[in-house]
Amino acid sequence: MAKDADGASVAFHVSARTIGRRGAGVERRRLELPPTLPPTIELRTLIEHVVSSEVSAFERRREGQSVLRFLTNAEVRADAALGVVRLGAHVEATDDEPIDVDRAVERALLAFDDGLFKVMVDGQDITELRSVVTLHDDTDVMFVRLVALAGG
Repeated sequence: MAKDADGASVAFHVSARTIGRRGAGVERRRLELPPTLPPTIELRTLIEHVVSSEVSAFERRREGQSVLRFLTNAEVRADAALGVVRLGAHVEATDDEPIDVDRAVERALLAFDDGLFKVMVDGQDITELRSVVTLHDDTDVMFVRLVALAGG
């Protein structure tokens, strides 16, 4: 795991939110920097790491699926906080084709360049892929998906 200047491990919080979508909750997760990354990195590298981690998490969830699906207590609590508990919201795609991580990263970087989402680091809007961010334990990184207005 990456270490900060004091030699402590760097783990940060990642969340996602969709602006303009009613009832869209914020899922917050803790993510650790790998030992190969320093705590001060470009936004591009941060996006690459988060996308790669999300693809890995998706693949692990997909491998754990079974014919009989049930909700965990954590899933029920998270859905209840949003006002509705639905089984279908947790069922992943059934496509057995592995996800191309490089292509997923490429698409995420293009989406950022196209203004489809913003990245906030500790409340600060980071607008350039080359911008340098310093992550520390408990840094909050939020991906904000922007939704076009109808008729606009």
